[in-house]
Amino acid sequence: MITRLRFALPKRDGLILRYGLAAPYLWSEASPLPGFSTESLDDILTAPLSSIPESLPSLRFALDGLRFQQSGLPERFSEVPVNALIPSGDIPSMRSAADAAIAAGYRTLKVKIGRDIESELEFLSTLAALHPHLRFRLDANARFTLRQATDLLPRLASVNPEYLEQPVASTDDLIALARHSPIPIAADESVRTPDDAKRLLADGAVRVLILKPMMIGYWSDVIRIMESAYAKNVACVVTTSLESGVGRRLTAMFTSTYAPLIHAHGLATGFIHDIDLLRDDHLLRDGFYHPEPIGDLRTDLLSPL
Repeated sequence: MITRLRFALPKRDGLILRYGLAAPYLWSEASPLPGFSTESLDDILTAPLSSIPESLPSLRFALDGLRFQQSGLPERFSEVPVNALIPSGDIPSMRSAADAAIAAGYRTLKVKIGRDIESELEFLSTLAALHPHLRFRLDANARFTLRQATDLLPRLASVNPEYLEQPVASTDDLIALARHSPIPIAADESVRTPDDAKRLLADGAVRVLILKPMMIGYWSDVIRIMESAYAKNVACVVTTSLESGVGRRLTAMFTSTYAPLIHAHGLATGFIHDIDLLRDDHLLRDGFYHPEPIGDLRTDLLSPL
């Protein structure tokens, strides 16, 4: 028996699926991301689970999360290398966040850029000189026009980033930029559906796909994208959708089981929630996420539909 329960955190709303007649239950999550998802929370609250349409990917993700747990979990999951997120802000704050991440053992930093590019470039150059072993991922969140991004590429290349993520909003512009970029270009907002991934892989210019399983749908859909991508030598980075700890834990288990662990993935996002259904801070150690099965939730944060 599957019961639907709603949650409302200060920074996120979503739907929890609870499987079982009595404890211990299995838990899963469907949480469309406002401004990114093609569906809304209202769309999934009462949608049938017997035949979930392609237009409701988060519900497909949640149902597969339950199936995965029902199939029997391994005694131990492989640890997943993860990047630390350095939010955009004033340079002292970014420096402080970077120092803390390095001290915590992170080897890859995902740095948000585009607020003050001159200061950010200086910050990155200094950081790269002090820590030559670090990997940098630059995420512009579509802040630049195609002309601005083109002009910036040689300067951004000077800090030798692993890739530049979604510097422009338009997928056509992203592809055009990627064809002549000295830096590998990654697609994030341009990969919302399996069809988006197919288009990018058919063209081949974009070299990294940022995959949010909650946004794509069935786990098998994400696996097929990864298989097609690696056949074309395109890397895939699995990330959360800023969901609650339930969704993060599921995404971590998925990544550990199915994704190549040769580079960092984007799972260390729980810090955005001061209040959460399930904490995972203790699972982040030395730049790795150590997945564990979903245990007790804060059920006081759940309410029936």
